[in-house]
Amino acid sequence: MIRRRVLWGAMLLGACGLADCGLLDLDLSKEGIPSKDRLVGFDEGGGVEVCHDGVRVVSSTQAVGGPLSICLGADASARLCQTADMCGTGESCICGRCVTRACQSTTDCELGEMCQDNRCTTSCTDDRVCRVGERCTSGGCARQCQNDAGCAFGEQCSAFLGTCVVKLCGEAVGCGSKGVCVRQQRVADLHEPHGMVWGAGRVVYLEARGEMAEPNECAVFRVRVAEARRWVVDPPAAVLTPESEDGACLGAPSALRDANGVVLFAARGNGSGIVRARSRDGVVFERDQEPVLVPATAWEQGWIGSPGVTAWAGGVVMLYEGGRGAGVGIAREGVYGFERVADGPWVSPLVFEDPVNWRGIERIGSPFALDRGGVLYAYLTVRGVEGSNAVEKPNHAYPADANDSIGLASTRDLRNAEVFAAGPVFARRTNFRAYLGEAEPAVMVDAEASWLMYTSSDATGEQRIGVGLATTRP
Repeated sequence: MIRRRVLWGAMLLGACGLADCGLLDLDLSKEGIPSKDRLVGFDEGGGVEVCHDGVRVVSSTQAVGGPLSICLGADASARLCQTADMCGTGESCICGRCVTRACQSTTDCELGEMCQDNRCTTSCTDDRVCRVGERCTSGGCARQCQNDAGCAFGEQCSAFLGTCVVKLCGEAVGCGSKGVCVRQQRVADLHEPHGMVWGAGRVVYLEARGEMAEPNECAVFRVRVAEARRWVVDPPAAVLTPESEDGACLGAPSALRDANGVVLFAARGNGSGIVRARSRDGVVFERDQEPVLVPATAWEQGWIGSPGVTAWAGGVVMLYEGGRGAGVGIAREGVYGFERVADGPWVSPLVFEDPVNWRGIERIGSPFALDRGGVLYAYLTVRGVEGSNAVEKPNHAYPADANDSIGLASTRDLRNAEVFAAGPVFARRTNFRAYLGEAEPAVMVDAEASWLMYTSSDATGEQRIGVGLATTRP
């Protein structure tokens, strides 16, 4: 049975730029406005810098021309850093090193910046916008120089321009006798981050597609959280790779701590099953011979994936996506392995349908499971239309776009479901009708803050941008 709890947030949703109005499972019988809950009301915080072998990981959509490489002096060595304040003028702290940010186009740069001479710099209309020692030229601030010593690390002094520039290089373009070509990016699409506390810090298991996973299509990597927004792939190699029956892809990890270490669940790329592996150190995993769950019911349409596993009510519960967005099912570990709680899905796209807040729901999936006080919470990707159409004038409206956002449902018995009625618990809006995409959520809760990790995309859901992090504080 599905229940919708109509909250005061539903009435305010239309006035919110972000979905941080969302509240779930609060006692509304008390007088006054309820306080923000730790599991909803996330504040947007921007992207996460993921580093692999000392360079930044970028998505395939951000590196259409391939990974950026720049010419450096043969003996050049960047200063180590933790923040940009530790770096010099024109440098950024990228993956723990002070270096200029190279670019191929302005889309590679931050808001308010432009790509000039293959480097990101402040946009300008005159010299007054620029820093001391810079001048405004061709719409961007450029540092004046007489030799390379006057430039940021990664830049060279152009004798022709009299300003600092970056020289890109690659297989077709070399650096000549005075420099070496050094890679600045690694291209990979990151999916389904799942974080957990490990010792005194945090680690994240995630799926990587592309260059990092080669020769496979995708594999599971372990990432160490060096800082909240700087993660380091550690070790550099995948900790779980596909076998012959996995369809060249094993991903969508879900990690669970136990007395012996880490239990890691992952989905076969061809949808033929969910596998389990165990590790004492969280790095070296030994995989079970057989999958713990395979497609078996009609609604799954021969495909299951994206496990979300948690300890609940003295046992282990697994949420999973079935039928490529057809719904989310629940299985519970028993004496004979994981067994489905029901023959049908626990929740389907229809249960999130709302004529005002969230409509035209096309698919749901990528569930993340979290136990809180005996209540099982499920964060999941929901694709539909949120918000209202933009009305230009009477009888002329621009329809709002469909996109991926993060929905929330809960259960106390693994059968009945209570769906958050006010729409997404987190969404980023770019204007009155267009929303960016947020998918594949995972949540970490500790004494200081709650983290919502997700993969960011454009509204189509096809172009992955990277990993995002939103937070909420009590």
